[in-house]
Amino acid sequence: MAVAVDESSSQESTLDILYRQLRELNRKPIGGIRSACSQAQAQTQTQTQIRARASDDHGSTHAERVEDLHLKDAAVRVAVKRYSRRGIRSLQLLDLPDEILILVFEQVKGWWLNEGSFDPYSHGQRDIMSVRLVCRRFCHASTHLLIHFLTVSMDPPSLLRLAEVSRHPAIRKGVRGVRVLLDFYDPALADDFWRFVGVRKDDLNNSVNDIQARLRQVRTSHPGWSASRRNEFIEQLRAELQEKRSLLSSFDGFGEDNAAVPQPSVDQSTFYRRIFDAAHREYKRRLREQQQIQESGTFVQDVANAIAMLPAMRVLQLCDRRQRMALGSGRENLYNVMIGPMEWTQATRHRLGTPPVDLLVKMISALGEKRVFLTTIDIEVSPPDDYSALSLSDEDCRNLSAAARYLRHFSFGPPPFCRINQQPRKPEEGRQLLRFTNALLNTDTLRSVNVDFSCLRVKDMPSPFNTGAIDTSHASPGLSLMCFSNMSVHLEDLEQYSPTEELIWLNGLHLLSGTWAEALDILREKYHKLRDDNGNNVRCHEMMLLDPSGAECNSLPEEKYIEIFSKVLPQGGSRAENFIWGFTGVNPLRDWSGWMI
Repeated sequence: MAVAVDESSSQESTLDILYRQLRELNRKPIGGIRSACSQAQAQTQTQTQIRARASDDHGSTHAERVEDLHLKDAAVRVAVKRYSRRGIRSLQLLDLPDEILILVFEQVKGWWLNEGSFDPYSHGQRDIMSVRLVCRRFCHASTHLLIHFLTVSMDPPSLLRLAEVSRHPAIRKGVRGVRVLLDFYDPALADDFWRFVGVRKDDLNNSVNDIQARLRQVRTSHPGWSASRRNEFIEQLRAELQEKRSLLSSFDGFGEDNAAVPQPSVDQSTFYRRIFDAAHREYKRRLREQQQIQESGTFVQDVANAIAMLPAMRVLQLCDRRQRMALGSGRENLYNVMIGPMEWTQATRHRLGTPPVDLLVKMISALGEKRVFLTTIDIEVSPPDDYSALSLSDEDCRNLSAAARYLRHFSFGPPPFCRINQQPRKPEEGRQLLRFTNALLNTDTLRSVNVDFSCLRVKDMPSPFNTGAIDTSHASPGLSLMCFSNMSVHLEDLEQYSPTEELIWLNGLHLLSGTWAEALDILREKYHKLRDDNGNNVRCHEMMLLDPSGAECNSLPEEKYIEIFSKVLPQGGSRAENFIWGFTGVNPLRDWSGWMI
């Protein structure tokens, strides 16, 4: 210990001497000598010679003395650096502040939260798990990145996991989004084994038909894809189709008294019957658990209480379809398909129980009561039998508006490739859906709105009642995207839609009153590309009008309809869209002499 003290004191004394030498060197009149030298150049040659002889007498010139001072200064500085570096360690990764480490680990995980698009998946999940094992600093700066998206459904294990994550002091800080699954188990299938088997077989058969339809449409459904990406997607669909067909073959002969149907062998029949029996027992057990949750009436409150404890939670997804399970053995896949809950469209097709439509309102209302301010709400559910079950009260509307106070992105519609309802809809369903949508859009922070009311259509027929009175008057000037699909509107409804900065997409719009010639005039007035006196775009946005119906569109000859609304011109857009954008000055429906308004 004494030696260390002696070394420290000797180092300090050496540094003191070196710093003192630096101060002395800095005080020497180097600048004065340089100024004297410049004055000597202006003096006579005689004075220069006298100065030179005087310098020779002292044994050194002015330039040599300046150079000597610089060398001494550099030598002292090198010595100071060498002695002082003994007490300064080199910088390492752990010297970075926690804020920088967190940003680095977010890049390692590879997820992002963009405007209007939230990615629930991440390719760096395992990397974060490894990072946490390096040291305490790394663990502290990366633990919150373990889980950023949660899925919860009406079963005890799912609720328990959500509660555990919400109580964890570190992990809960990184949860950004929650998906609430609204699929359910039906008592009718639990009470009838053969109906249970028949429904599962029918669902697999429909799934095979859907995949085949997607394979036929893949060449036109994604025109922007490259050849390699298209081929990869086709291979994925073919693999899924092969798997579904293999599962479907497991049902051959069960519950059918038809000699034309191949009957399974005794061993094969016994093998599959055991799987079906085990799956049916598990289905009934899960149904009992779900019924206990429903009878207690605490599902919505439990989920809302857990979400309220997630400080970064801003994205809510409500859906009735689960993500596709990972491939396993044939027996394991068959068992998992059999024990799965029912989607809403499956319950409607098989005339089973009523889906929990009321949870759409109750879940968001409960979050509004808990002051959970959402920025993204994405509702993607299959069309149920009856949307009037929403039954919004005035208090529900207030709670919905409270939850959407800071809402930026709203989306409502059926899942892709969802089957259209076959039964006529009631006007009350349209009113409840419209009230539900407007309650959530009662905010001035909106950036994008995507509403698809194809759930109210019957086959290819538009809904006969008004569903287009969506109120966007509260939207902020920063509203960038509005996408309205399969809605029936009156002429005055088009006047209340707010202008957007980028795009408004009207797809499958059905006009209930007025004419489309008047509608094009209104859309031109609201959505044409505004320009200043110099011809520069003040607000450049696009208005896309696809597949309109109603009014004179129902009487137009097919070739004329295609010419006005479907044929794309060389400069882009149809004739109707070019008129709306202000590129042409003549309304194509008024310009046609064959049409009398």
